[in-house]
Amino acid sequence: MLFLIVDDEAPIRALLKRLILQMGHAEVVEAADGGKGLDLFRARRPDCVLLDLEMPGVDGLAFLRQRKEVPGWERSAVLVVTGSSLSPAVERAILADADHLLRKPFPPEALAAAIRLALERRSSVPPPTGAP
Repeated sequence: MLFLIVDDEAPIRALLKRLILQMGHAEVVEAADGGKGLDLFRARRPDCVLLDLEMPGVDGLAFLRQRKEVPGWERSAVLVVTGSSLSPAVERAILADADHLLRKPFPPEALAAAIRLALERRSSVPPPTGAP
């Protein structure tokens, strides 16, 4: 199972990576901005993305929109991890494109539960037409 962490803060990426590895998942790749995150998303097709919203350049909202240009995008779970205060309308918009929204700080158990639910949800998505 491949995880992609997209966050501009190195300490947050390190924390998320440590938590994911402690959950027993073996492979984690990281990107410090949304542009690099999209490149990795296209190249590696991760099973799960942990995505910050506020980043320089391509932010999390742009990432959510642009990932839909990648064939098979709907098979990758996305968890938005943010410390931002969001209006209910913005939260609804994010959740229309992502599987879960976690507010920093959060307990490790909340991350584990969100990952489990998101992966279960995405595993029920049928493969794209013409996929093996």
